[in-house]
Amino acid sequence: MIGKLITAQAAPWLLGAIVALLGALALQHLVLSAAVTAAQGERDTAQAEVASLTASRDAFEFRAAELAVANREWGRAVETLQAELDRAQRDARELDAQARAAIARAQAEARDADRTLKRFVDQFAVESKRPDCARALANLEAQCPALSGY
Repeated sequence: MIGKLITAQAAPWLLGAIVALLGALALQHLVLSAAVTAAQGERDTAQAEVASLTASRDAFEFRAAELAVANREWGRAVETLQAELDRAQRDARELDAQARAAIARAQAEARDADRTLKRFVDQFAVESKRPDCARALANLEAQCPALSGY
């Protein structure tokens, strides 16, 4: 039935159109094949870049985890040092209070000793002028020369 529709004059034109269409399809195939090859190359490049970026990201995540652990350890070290500093400052305050109390006691004892010595010196000055005491002191000095000159 198609054979009756196509005449001898139209057949070469039809055949030429089919050949031109096949040529266009072949050309389109070559262009698309080149585009597919280029796209595959771009895909391979993109996949390599994705793999590289993934490896970099993983390395950064690993390093971030390491730094987070180190940061926590430093935090604990700082807390320990702060506790030690607080304890040392408390001990220093206690020692300072004890030292001030000891100095105050020593100064009080020194004042008491000075009063006692002054009382003794004053009493000795008065008593040593009395005749009985003066003779006793002279006799003592004669018996023990080490006690003279005071």
